[in-house]
Amino acid sequence: MIRGYAIGLAVATIRPIMGTFFAAAMLRGHRPDPHEFFGTAFWIGFTLQMIAAEIWINHTRPGAAAQTALASVE
Repeated sequence: MIRGYAIGLAVATIRPIMGTFFAAAMLRGHRPDPHEFFGTAFWIGFTLQMIAAEIWINHTRPGAAAQTALASVE
């Protein structure tokens, strides 16, 4: 469920990343083309959200703290 939610958030995350790329291109004096930025923004958005989801899943997993404590004792 959390991974599915992260995919939904990734779609929304792509938009601000695209906006950042457009602003950076305009500041450099280039004429921005959406085809240049979409692939990169897509992968950045999805990667960031999936990393965040996996961190959240591993951090809130029940028993993860107990397993970590047992592993450090042995």
